[in-house]
Amino acid sequence: MTLSFSAIGKEKRIIDSWTINAANWINLLDSNGIESRELATNKAIIDAVCNAKVISILDKGYGEGWVAQEF
Repeated sequence: MTLSFSAIGKEKRIIDSWTINAANWINLLDSNGIESRELATNKAIIDAVCNAKVISILDKGYGEGWVAQEF
């Protein structure tokens, strides 16, 4: 597969954006800066997993890792 010049430019802009914003996102999460996550979202996720009555849990690593840390 060959990428066109415009596709390469778009991909580079996306990667650059991720790179620029990654540190800010990590700092926001580390400082509990997303109020809705603290008020409802995190608890809802933990409650859903606990109510599933599962024997084991696999955290596939698609996020920040807080779910694995909770368990």
